[in-house]
Amino acid sequence: MPFSNSTYDPETLALLQTAFDAAWEHISGSVAGYSAPDVETVRKLMAVSIMRAVDSGERDLHRLTFLAVQTATNVR
Repeated sequence: MPFSNSTYDPETLALLQTAFDAAWEHISGSVAGYSAPDVETVRKLMAVSIMRAVDSGERDLHRLTFLAVQTATNVR
């Protein structure tokens, strides 16, 4: 599991959640025709992209959101 050793403080958790929510709001309409398992895959890939960026030191909300949207776009 790639994040088994990761722990996040409350501020970082809030950043992760905010970035994910913003990215999901941006792309949710474009996955409306996807099957439930495909939507779940997109959501997981978005979350992983945000966590990897945060684990690498990224803390800019807009960059994290962009990375997640870009990840979702590349899944199609």
